[in-house]
Order: sequence, then C-alpha cells, then structure tokens
Amino acid sequence: MSNGHTPGPWRAVQASNSGQVHILAEVNGYDRAISMDIWNDCDEQEANVRLIAAAPDLLEALEHCVDSLGSEFALPSECIQQARAAIAKARGA
Repeated sequence: MSNGHTPGPWRAVQASNSGQVHILAEVNGYDRAISMDIWNDCDEQEANVRLIAAAPDLLEALEHCVDSLGSEFALPSECIQQARAAIAKARGA
C-alpha cells in the first residue's frame, strides 16, 4: 500500500436512484473514485461522508498548523503530540 493518498479536494456525490454515495477526486482531469461503499441512509452516515470528503483538507490544515508553530507559542505539549500522532496515522506511520 502506498504511503501517499489521492490529493484533494475530495467531494461526496450521491449516486442516482440509490442511497450509495461516492467519494470522488479529480485526477488528471478525470473523476477518480476514492470510496464507493458508503450508504447515505441516516444522519450518522451523512456525517461520515462529510468527514471522509474533508480528510485531505483537514490533514493539510493540521500539517500547516503544526509546521507553523514556533517556540513563541505556549501550547500544551499534549496538543502538539496529539496533532503529530494524527498526522502520522493519516500518513500510515
């Protein structure tokens, strides 16, 4: 399995005449399916779809925040550790 992921943005698209939702990303001008096993049949599923579609943006924002922090910021060390652990998990480390 690759350590990389399909770059964002990702978007959720409701399949016609079914409850299935496709998570798509545009790659080289073509839509690429990221996931097709999500059924949007309740509020929880809808929330999961939104979270998955936002994943690349969330990772990029978290990496930017962690990279931008300098020693002048007095954040609790557990906040930085938690952020770095989440980034590592997303990167497959």
